[in-house]
Amino acid sequence: MFRSPTRPRFTLTELLVAVTVFMTLMGVLLPVVATVSRDYVITRKRSELRIEALLAVEMIKKDFYATAPDQVIPAPSNAAAYQAVSLPVLRRSAGETADPRGGGDSVLWTHTIVYHLFSNPDGTTQLRRTVFENRDNSLTADERYDQLLSVLNRGDAGAAFNGQNASTRTILKQVEDLAIRVNESSVDTYSSLPGRRHVYWGSRVLGPGNHTFTFVVAGRNEQSTGYGLGLDTLTVSPTGNRLEGECLSMTSTGALCQVQDMSAFADWSNNAQVWLPATGPGGTMTATVYNDTWMKAAFAASGAEPYRTRVVEDADSGQVVVEMAGNTETWVAATQAPNAILADQGYEDATIRVLVAGGDPLLGNNILSAGMRSRVRFSANPTTGSLAIESATIMERASGCNGVPGTLRQLTFADAAVEPGVMVGAGGTSVTIPAGMSVYSDVTDCPIDPEKDYLVSFHLSDQPEQAMPTAWGGGTGQVHAFVIPGDDQAREVLADWSAVEPARIASLDKVVGVAAVFTSYPDIATYTSEVFDTRLAAPEFANMVAVASGLGPSADVRLRLRSGNEPDLSDAFGWELAADYPAAESGVDVAALARKRYVQFQAVFRSFPPYDTTARLHTFALTWPGATQGIDLSAVLATGPANGKVNLLVDGEPTPITGFTFSGISVRTFQSTRFQHAISVHSEPRNR
Repeated sequence: MFRSPTRPRFTLTELLVAVTVFMTLMGVLLPVVATVSRDYVITRKRSELRIEALLAVEMIKKDFYATAPDQVIPAPSNAAAYQAVSLPVLRRSAGETADPRGGGDSVLWTHTIVYHLFSNPDGTTQLRRTVFENRDNSLTADERYDQLLSVLNRGDAGAAFNGQNASTRTILKQVEDLAIRVNESSVDTYSSLPGRRHVYWGSRVLGPGNHTFTFVVAGRNEQSTGYGLGLDTLTVSPTGNRLEGECLSMTSTGALCQVQDMSAFADWSNNAQVWLPATGPGGTMTATVYNDTWMKAAFAASGAEPYRTRVVEDADSGQVVVEMAGNTETWVAATQAPNAILADQGYEDATIRVLVAGGDPLLGNNILSAGMRSRVRFSANPTTGSLAIESATIMERASGCNGVPGTLRQLTFADAAVEPGVMVGAGGTSVTIPAGMSVYSDVTDCPIDPEKDYLVSFHLSDQPEQAMPTAWGGGTGQVHAFVIPGDDQAREVLADWSAVEPARIASLDKVVGVAAVFTSYPDIATYTSEVFDTRLAAPEFANMVAVASGLGPSADVRLRLRSGNEPDLSDAFGWELAADYPAAESGVDVAALARKRYVQFQAVFRSFPPYDTTARLHTFALTWPGATQGIDLSAVLATGPANGKVNLLVDGEPTPITGFTFSGISVRTFQSTRFQHAISVHSEPRNR
């Protein structure tokens, strides 16, 4: 008979031990589980608070962006911090394109939105949002304010006008120290150190034609030592084009406005500002601006194409100007051959031919600017002896050591005779330069092109102590000069050395004797602007202003204009077909310019014999009647220890509310744990 084995059984003692162990483990684990669970809930609550705050901030920004600054109503009136604010918005379907003004001048707003604080019976405060649909745009300002007060006092729209079409919801469940403040139109420009501040003054509907922008000194910070007002740039165009304050038509009261050189500071546009040294509140500075205007004064812009021109700072004003490049040392030996300066010798009775490289594939482009005339600077040994040049020439290089026939020019040194210790021979074709000195040749009519190479040739005395030049070392294997030792045939005046036995011509890896080449200005140069977008399909171009200096018998600048419908002006005619206009500060009529969206100008500079002067272009401006539309108003104002507070009037009217700031904290409490999230949002009305 089969018997199953006996099952093991726990004794009472063992059972008690097991229960004790289990209870001990539970006593350890339960607090851990409770802590983890509580931390999870706190993390979730904190995340919910953060998301709620972020959503509220984005909602406020979106609503204010879609409203108009002159339609926003805060309450209660004259409060330092408001408890409610009412604003209209326009809500349209995605495909709707009809004019929202309904044929009139005012927007037909569709909704009214009210942000308001509400105090709960338990003492907490909420931020609520009430939306009125089917807005009645015929309400007066007083009726609209009464509607706002009703919502603020009751907490919803139940007793307000059009309340049957309104809904209210809480967007922040508990807030503390939440304040709604108007951003003041008065701007405090005090700072302990000089600087600049970008100021946004809201938007304003502007039509075509002239408008006035008046900056008014409204007072000063108690720390400021003065009431000064400085304007760097003004932006009042739908294109976003910045207008240089110092280039605007400006009037002032209380003091005379001045153009100040700000080139000592790195940040000022065009290195200048217009400054009103006001002595008290009430001083004004008024700019008259045509809507619309493209102004260009700070010429170092991306997209511009200078050809033989340069953008420089004017020595007198510090402002940025465009002028011809040239009238300077365009090539220097130390650039082409940058190694140590050598005290060279051993060239008695030798003819030396130095390569001045502009387009040489090995030596590179070392010529900086073009010029119609040139002269050469020769340098003697820096320490001993002298450099006696019996004859010297310059010419365009063909290849190797040979020049281009017909380009050779004899150099003379008549002007060098005034230098101490320098001796010039009869006829001025020879010169002796003492040790440590260098002299220029007279100006010659050899034109210099930066993309070409040139050869400077000279024959030296047969006396060793008079054949001691300075030399600049080049890299190994580079040819910088050629020499014919013991040359008694005046080969410096020969353009072509191909008849010379090759063995007689030695190549040198250094520049010998020639320190620099100076060029005058070229005969013609251009500055082509970037393409400018007028943002109008067919602008009626009206007037062009070009402020220039240096005009006269020896220098001129004229302006060309062209337009097109393609952003790159690929559909526009070439510059050779463009009409050109004189530079006139009083302006010239450009109504003949084709009415197309994109426009560009080209400044054509010309210099005439003796090619030693250049015109300078200071400012360019082009005007056309702009569209009637809302335009953002902004300026860059100077800040400093003697600067005051500033208001802006547009056509004599104060600027509207520039925006509102909501600031405070959103709070949550869970099981006696308090956590919070800061609320700070600056909202700017951007619609009209």
